[in-house]
Amino acid sequence: MILVWYAQWEHDCCGDEFSIGDRVDWALSRHEVDVEYLTALLGADLTAQVGAVRMEHEEPPLPRVQGVVTRIRRVSCRERLLEDGVSLVRVGGTTVLRDVATAPRFPDDRHDPGGPLHARGHLVALDLA
Repeated sequence: MILVWYAQWEHDCCGDEFSIGDRVDWALSRHEVDVEYLTALLGADLTAQVGAVRMEHEEPPLPRVQGVVTRIRRVSCRERLLEDGVSLVRVGGTTVLRDVATAPRFPDDRHDPGGPLHARGHLVALDLA
């Protein structure tokens, strides 16, 4: 089993919907994990468990890895608008992990009792056997 970080922008751009039990064929990098970003988002303990990142935009293309999805956790957080009126920044301490059965492109996480959430990506457990 490997825990994969799948950034929402990557999924929105080039991904397909996937669900628990699906067999997937993904380009993964075990060397491109952005530890600083993920630690700020997920915390150090969970970040240490991430073994790869899904990346479809690398040149040359990364090796493909096949596996079965065994768990999906949507990672969302609150964001605030910067003074430029355009840019959004993550609000620290607001990360929410939610187990989901399916990971669609463009998930709707904005309806939360504590305020709007914005999907940042998914933590996906893949069984490589």
